[in-house]
Amino acid sequence: MRGFARDQPVNTVVETTRATLTGGPVGSVAWHAVLWSLGIIAASVAASGVLFNRRG
Repeated sequence: MRGFARDQPVNTVVETTRATLTGGPVGSVAWHAVLWSLGIIAASVAASGVLFNRRG
């Protein structure tokens, strides 16, 4: 459970946003946020494609 809590996408996006707004160093957290976002988008596109084909 700790591993999931440590590496969930919300933490990386919040840390990146906070660092950007406060002028702090973003570091590699920004890449983690981008990768999580792209992964979520890819999974959503795949799921919507499967569900759309199921309707027709």
